[in-house]
Amino acid sequence: PAQLAEAADAIEALRAQGPLLVCCALGYSRSAASVATWLLRSGRVCSAAEAVARVRAARPSIVLHDVHLQAIAAAAARERTA
Repeated sequence: PAQLAEAADAIEALRAQGPLLVCCALGYSRSAASVATWLLRSGRVCSAAEAVARVRAARPSIVLHDVHLQAIAAAAARERTA
């Protein structure tokens, strides 16, 4: 959750500079979880499940399980660092 919160905060900070691409080695879990966390932390969605559904709508091949949903929800609950 701490790393997801940091990633979400970085996404929020960097998106002010223009379009932002979020990626990782395969783009199946880490980047998807980071974007889902950002969606939730930024108030664009109301739940981890809704965040994952939104990411999955854009990238159907993501691989996120219940443990990811729990980490996303925990990260969203963490205090913002910026």
